[in-house]
Amino acid sequence: MFEQTKKEFLRENGVLNGDTTKRSDVYTNMYHKVQKNDRLAAGYNMQQYERAYRQAFLDAARKADPKWEIGKPVPSGALDGITRESVESTLASSGSSFVKKSIDVSI
Repeated sequence: MFEQTKKEFLRENGVLNGDTTKRSDVYTNMYHKVQKNDRLAAGYNMQQYERAYRQAFLDAARKADPKWEIGKPVPSGALDGITRESVESTLASSGSSFVKKSIDVSI
């Protein structure tokens, strides 16, 4: 999902365009490999990861160019340092959802 989301983010200039994407293929492939009773939860988790990846890409594009807007070309190299592991390492499980880990800065 990470690679597909990144490729489509770059190709579509950050626009979520379901008409020209292949993300549904990733879900379909996953559903064929997961037990029937686990498909709903697996799809929900996959969707949360997809959102986290997309948010990381949005943040990186805006960091590279604060004036960047969805629909404009993504600044060259803006997503180069982002990996699936770097995004997922910022997530924590909270019930049935993922949330960004917070840093406790107590003095």
